[in-house]
Amino acid sequence: MYILLRKFTSHESNYIKPIFSYTGEQGIYNNGEFELRFNWDDVVNVEIITTDQGPFVDDLWWVFFLSDDSYIPISGNAEGCNDLIDCIVNQLGEPDWHQILESSGSCENASFKVWSRLEEKIPKESRGQRIKIRGI
Repeated sequence: MYILLRKFTSHESNYIKPIFSYTGEQGIYNNGEFELRFNWDDVVNVEIITTDQGPFVDDLWWVFFLSDDSYIPISGNAEGCNDLIDCIVNQLGEPDWHQILESSGSCENASFKVWSRLEEKIPKESRGQRIKIRGI
């Protein structure tokens, strides 16, 4: 996975900051070269992948694994990335907050399971009703 993420990271001086955006039905990631779209209903797992490549390249990725066995990696440095947690809560359900906090302190190659459809416990109508954690 770490090698595959390198193709989504630019080391060139003409680096374009990637952008994450969303609609009610889709997440959209644009890195300046191509745009990746995914339906929230197709997401089966969400992980945060960290690498030992920082701080000069993107070293934290939100990876959305889809039901067709594909995945969408979203750089933690993407514009709009701060909305990702709210999107996960509102569209998918409560994430594993402990894993999110653990990943933010990682500076090595590691993966952190943030959400899984198999482990979903919060009814869709209750999504978005969460307690604000300081620092997030």
